[in-house]
Parts: sequence; C-alpha cells; structure tokens
Amino acid sequence: MNRFGIIGLIAIAILGALLVKALALTGTANITKCSSSVNCGPTPPPQAAAAGYTTLALNADFSKSLDIDCEGAGNETQNHMWYTGMQGTLASDCGAGIDPATNPDGPVMWPFTDPVTGDTVVNIRRTTYPTTADYQGNMGRLLGRVGISTSSYFKDLGQQYPINLYVECVERVWPLDSGYMWSNCWGIGSVENDINEFHGTASGDYGNPGPVVWQYDPAGCPCPSGAGQSISALFPNWNPDAYHAYGLLLQQTSATNMHVCEYLDDQGPWGCFDYTLTAQEQQYATQWLLSMTVGAPCCEGTWTTTDQPIIGVGSGNGTTYIDVGGLFQQNNCCMANDYGIRVSGTNTSADGYWSWVQSANRFYLYGPRSTGTSQSPCCGGGNPVPFSGSWSGGGNWNLPGGGTGGGHGYDHAFNHSAKTFRLWTCQDWQNTQCSPYNNNVPQRN
Repeated sequence: MNRFGIIGLIAIAILGALLVKALALTGTANITKCSSSVNCGPTPPPQAAAAGYTTLALNADFSKSLDIDCEGAGNETQNHMWYTGMQGTLASDCGAGIDPATNPDGPVMWPFTDPVTGDTVVNIRRTTYPTTADYQGNMGRLLGRVGISTSSYFKDLGQQYPINLYVECVERVWPLDSGYMWSNCWGIGSVENDINEFHGTASGDYGNPGPVVWQYDPAGCPCPSGAGQSISALFPNWNPDAYHAYGLLLQQTSATNMHVCEYLDDQGPWGCFDYTLTAQEQQYATQWLLSMTVGAPCCEGTWTTTDQPIIGVGSGNGTTYIDVGGLFQQNNCCMANDYGIRVSGTNTSADGYWSWVQSANRFYLYGPRSTGTSQSPCCGGGNPVPFSGSWSGGGNWNLPGGGTGGGHGYDHAFNHSAKTFRLWTCQDWQNTQCSPYNNNVPQRN
C-alpha cells in the first residue's frame, strides 16, 4: 500500500471517530421528525413500551401551557385539547377566567403556582364561594363536578382515544383529612376507567384503590369490575397530597378480554385484573378528564357534608357530641362511617379529627382518628372523647382550610393540582383500537 492509501485510511479512521463522538453527544443515530403521527416528547414508561404503546397521543404538560376552550359547556365551536364539559359527565366552566390572579375561586386555574412546591400546574378548585340561595360554590351543573375534559360537551369537538393504551396523571390533591373532597383522574366511554379516585377523609387509602373499571348494565347502572390493592401497604411513604404519577394500563389479550393494571411512579404492576368486553365496548372511544367535587358516596356534589356550622356541643353516650346545622340539618345527608370528620372553632374537646356514630344531625365523636386510617367505633378504632371546654357558639364541620382567609384562596376549597396528563398508544391511534384483536375505528358514544 502506498503512502496515499495509508493517509486515506487514517483520514477515514479520524472521520469515523469524529462521527462516533458526534453520535454519542446527540445520544441517537436516528433523527425522528415530529409530525401529526409522531409526537415528540417524553419517552414512554417501560410498562407502556412493553405493551407496544410507544406513540405519545396526548401530551398535556401544564408547566408550559393549557390549551382550553372557555366558550362554555354546549357552546364550543373550536378544537382544543381541553374543554370544561362533557354531556352526562361534566358541566363546568371557566368562571370569570382561568387566571388565578383575577379569579381566585375559579373552577379551572392556570397558570397556578403550587403554594407548597412552587410548580406551575393546572389547579381544579371546588369551593364554597361564591354562594347563592340554591347552592354553594363554583359547582358545575352535573353532580357538582368542576374540571376539564378532552371532549366538548356534545363530543363533536376535541379528541377521542382508543381503548388500548397507557395513561398517566401526575397530580396531588389537598387538603386531606378535611371534609369530603372527591377527586378523580379518569376516562369515560362505554366503560369508566378510574386512574385514581380520592375521597379526602375515606379510609382504605382515601378511597383508592377500589374498582378501577365500571361497566354499565342495560339500565345504565354502573357495575364494578376488579379491585385494586392497598397503595399504602405497597408504598408506605405514599400520600396523595404529594405529587405522584398514577398510571393505568389497558390492553386486550383477546377479542373479548381486557387486562388492566395500575402503576404508581412507574412501580408495579399492582391491582391487575381482567374483565369481559361487550361488542359495544369494543367499538367506542374513551375521553379523559380531571375533575373535582365534594360529598359522601350517596350524595355526590352536595356541600351538606362539609363547611357547615356547629349548632350544638355537649356530652352524651359517654363521649363528646356535636350537632350540625346549615344544609346538613335541612337535608340530613347520609354518611359513610369509614370517613372521618373534622371539627374546628368550638373551643371544646370536639375540635379535632374523629371517627363517629351518627344520629340524625348529631354526631358522637370517637378517636382521635389517625390520618388516612379506618377507625370506625364499631371496629374498635375509636375511644370516647371526654367532654371539656365551654362552648358559647361557633365552630365548623368539615371545613376545608389552611390559607389566605376571607373565603378566598385555600380556605373553603379543595384542590386537584396536576403537572401532566399523558397517554401512550399505537401509531395509528386515530383510526384503530390499537389491538390485533380489535379492528374497530374508535367511535364517540
């Protein structure tokens, strides 16, 4: 070989080394161009990739933007990522606007600065202010829910998604152990899929997990399918008022079988189960929501279970009792005693967080109750509360609080703060149900 051939080989080697170094710096040898079918963004979690869900179909990063239609439920005319209502599910609005600076009691708030972490998030707020003669707060027109949905009210605008996918919600809910906050990241189509569902004072991991899929019988009644495992047993440091990534994997394993698994911070799977898909359920798409309401399980949307005045405090049945007035006294809403109640402002032994026994609008207190645990008196979880103090009027029942006062900000309000909401599925997700067992095009139901 002559010296020119040797020089050529050296040059090729040098160029090759430079190319390898350049590829190492960029981290990839394949440049993917973003398009309508390829959404650039975070890589799929391992459990999504293992199921073949590698296309990011929904990438809502609330630290950067909120693409929302504020024309009002039923009045939408434009395509957006989020809406404030969906027929039969959610009928909310943007109130006086989504800017927290000008609408501190808004049902949808962005850009909202988390007062604890400093993150920019979307905040779904359910509050008792402002008030009217008929109801309290910024409640929506369907079971009191406020929030956002990926479909417009009549489902003619927005986006629909296949039933086979991996969906993830990164969020926290607050305050906990106060009142009957009811928060959810969930999907609805011909089947309801709950990524999580939190009730602020419920035992059993704040009401989650329970059945994460609800199918509907011919009369339209929801029937639970599957049951999750205890999050706190699997993850002792878990608490829903800190940010966590809640994931749900939905994957057909046959023409009629759907396999479901839950994940927390990409750990799992836990709470896996299977259920049978009907022919109708195989056809329809799913729309996804973030929502907030209040109430006990039998009276969703009502404020009778929270933020009511105390009209009496005393001693009876060997413990301290309270009498609740306001809307509760009028409606006497049913209660579930795996929930705790919080009393404040009586200047007596009634102030605190308790288990209880109900008699009409009177509650006999037992405990004190521990955060997020089941301590019903019937189950040996409560001790009598010796009466002490002098009640001269005043006090509140299940007051959501801790904030700026005056009925604005954090007082009298429950918050559902979300950092991101993402969904991974197959590349042709707009035209297929993303399963070799299901060739249907996702249809709006």
